[in-house]
Amino acid sequence: MSKDDYSAAVILKEKLLYSIRSLTEIGEELSAAEQFESSSRAVLHLLMGTIVISKAAIMVFDEDANKLRISASRGIEDQEITFRISRKLAAAFHSVKEPFPVTEPPNGRLREFFEEHKQDIEKLHSHLWVPLNVKGGFIGAISVSKKFMGGEYEEVDLELLSIIAQQLSIAINTYRLIRNLKAANFQLNRKLLELEILYDLGIAIGTLMEVGELSEQILINAVGLTDASTGMLALKDEKENRLVMAAGINMPVDDLSEIEGHEELHGLLETGEPWLENNADPGTMPFGFSKLLIVPLQGQHGIQGLIGLADKESRSGELLDFTEEDQRLLSNFGSQAGVSIENAKFYAESVEKERLERELQVAASIQRNLLPDSLPEISGFQMAATTLPSRAVGGDHYDFIRRDGEYLIAIADVSGKGIPAALLVSTLHATFHALAEGEWQLPEMVSKISRSIYASSLSNKFITFVLVRLNPEQKTFHSVNAGHNYPLLISKEGEISTLCKGGMALGLLPGCEYQEEEISLSPGDILVFYTDGVTESFDLEEEEFSEERFRNLLLENRHRSAQEIFDAVLEDIKVFVGEAPQHDDLTLIVIKVAE
Repeated sequence: MSKDDYSAAVILKEKLLYSIRSLTEIGEELSAAEQFESSSRAVLHLLMGTIVISKAAIMVFDEDANKLRISASRGIEDQEITFRISRKLAAAFHSVKEPFPVTEPPNGRLREFFEEHKQDIEKLHSHLWVPLNVKGGFIGAISVSKKFMGGEYEEVDLELLSIIAQQLSIAINTYRLIRNLKAANFQLNRKLLELEILYDLGIAIGTLMEVGELSEQILINAVGLTDASTGMLALKDEKENRLVMAAGINMPVDDLSEIEGHEELHGLLETGEPWLENNADPGTMPFGFSKLLIVPLQGQHGIQGLIGLADKESRSGELLDFTEEDQRLLSNFGSQAGVSIENAKFYAESVEKERLERELQVAASIQRNLLPDSLPEISGFQMAATTLPSRAVGGDHYDFIRRDGEYLIAIADVSGKGIPAALLVSTLHATFHALAEGEWQLPEMVSKISRSIYASSLSNKFITFVLVRLNPEQKTFHSVNAGHNYPLLISKEGEISTLCKGGMALGLLPGCEYQEEEISLSPGDILVFYTDGVTESFDLEEEEFSEERFRNLLLENRHRSAQEIFDAVLEDIKVFVGEAPQHDDLTLIVIKVAE
């Protein structure tokens, strides 16, 4: 080996050792820093020293904005240089695995890019670009200038740039994952905190049953929830169709009809939409505030009133804008408060009744109104149905809804009896009819009803429920059974099958999934839906009517009409029970396919 060859080998060895040390330092820097912006400057410094260049930049691709921005640079005067990167262009960069000269891009789309941005490329003093890629796509690029003294990039330099680019790509992707995870955790913790707050506020107002006291407590909580210093709560007077101030904090008026913009407030009762203003003309705004947040008090049976807040203050006393988060949180609280006010109104109405009998009569009348006025007349089918509460009001319910030639048939049994069960029946009825306005997908409908019942009932309350979608023309039906007595399907030949597919009773858990089954009907088939008040009727000796007796009775009468089968069951129960009081609410539906 000549002396020159030996010297060149020594220089190469020292350069490799220096490069290895630089790569080690770059790896340590990337793994130690918590923010990529801070580590990228140190990495850039090590990169430039290793390759011996004076100008370079690390650029990161913002996928949301479709822009490539400078994260760190040395020797670059214009730090605001950005490049618009389309999806196709990002894919073109992602296809490149090696450093390349900006004067010789490896494909046509990149050649167009560098020609279009020639002036900015010159401002970067770019000689080589190194794409930063991960498996998921393009995430950035390194721009490096020519080497000192006009030296050429050697193969070892290009290999080193590729290794550094791999390290940077992994680091950027890791930082993003960590950032997204932190953001997700922050949002999750925020949601949990909000739920805790709403839960605590719900408990605080849930025990108050006097409307005036409840209104004041709701407003105090709403003001504290958003850091407002001014607020009002107005309730809807159904009789006079106007808003009445029920509570106020630092409000300049007591009579809402006297304020500017009171028509807009009444409009919110119709739309049910929140109203958020931060830069309005005070002269045109209710109460004369430029920053205002108003949300409806949404009860189970309509909007009960409005909560209006103003003067959101920082700790230093500075007025702040209301945010969308404020609106969302106050709207959720408004729903709780609306239900509480609605319940308080119901309670106040009941307290006004002088006698329990009158109170029960009113409740019984309300519950009867929830039942169908008449049974639907379905071509090719016979039908008979009734519900008999064991008290003036009960927890059994059935319903029919017709749309586009199909029918929804529902039967339900609320745990317990009397007024509490009847109130839950009204919640079920309202939810069922609201959901029936949308798509008739039975598992999804039952799941949503269950969540609604869970949210609006006590922990010891639940509802067994069956929902059926009947197509008379095709003589098919789909059913979902939520923990209810299995409906019976009796063939003309006397075979009995049950509708058991579904899931657990409504309201037991916040989230439940349900399954449905499809049945084809034949002439003479009989569908029987019932509550346990049928099979669990007792005589004076406390002997039970029983499932077996019920099935035998149906089989014996299967060749008769639906009304005759229905009458035979009720008559047999009546004879069996005798003088014994009715033990439980009783509901029976008999449907027969005409022969």
